[in-house]
Amino acid sequence: MAKGTYTNPLFDFAYFPSYLDSIRFLAEELADKEDWDFHDSGAKSYSILKNYLDFTFRKLSQEKR
Repeated sequence: MAKGTYTNPLFDFAYFPSYLDSIRFLAEELADKEDWDFHDSGAKSYSILKNYLDFTFRKLSQEKR
């Protein structure tokens, strides 16, 4: 792995044919209506939701849950 390269362990655990479409569907159709982006964000990228999923997955993995 190159220096500075980030790999998300979630992608080792689960396959997403289209991660961005999955995030968009989760944010718009399944999750409670929330502002999933930071206020200074220009386009909808659901960055808060992606960070939440990443953090939660890492925490549960460390706890072996």
